Amino acid sequence: MIVKPFSARHTAENFGDRFLISIPSKKNWFQMVFLCIWLAGWAFGEVMVGDILLGVFLKNSFGVPILFLFVWLAGWTAGGVFALYALLWQLAGKEIIEINGQAIRIGRSIFGIHFPKEYTSQYIKDLRVSTSMPPDMFGWSRTFALWGLGPGMLAFDYGAKTIRFSSGIDEAEAKQIISEILQNYPQYKNK
Repeated sequence: MIVKPFSARHTAENFGDRFLISIPSKKNWFQMVFLCIWLAGWAFGEVMVGDILLGVFLKNSFGVPILFLFVWLAGWTAGGVFALYALLWQLAGKEIIEINGQAIRIGRSIFGIHFPKEYTSQYIKDLRVSTSMPPDMFGWSRTFALWGLGPGMLAFDYGAKTIRFSSGIDEAEAKQIISEILQNYPQYKNK
């Protein structure tokens, strides 16, 4: 059986004064179902502990280990917020990369809401495909990558830091994107 070539996931548009690349989030249906079920249990725990804390304050009976419940609720809430963000990212997320002669703007968008970071062209060096994962003592990059939120295959050096972006694409597609960027903005090639 002959395997047809895979099509690119990204879309690219040239507006003359800027080049826009959009990469949709990678969908993992098992994770999305798991997150929906987990969030239902999470909401139950959030409501139950919140109710206990409210009851303690209303009755002025501080026999329950209040500090533990507050700390637990804070951690539980943070976990729920992350799970909700990961679910929404997989459902409707996309990474938006905007390139022009003065800067590269990178941002994640969910339902059209995004807060891009802008990197000035004079400090951008060595725009490239990067297949290596950054060193990470606690494995946070790998954990975020598991949920589709980790560092991507494209990178450039910005001062003394390496900026990685375009998560959810393969190396071959990363090479296509680099080629498209350099075709429109050759000044980013290994300066």
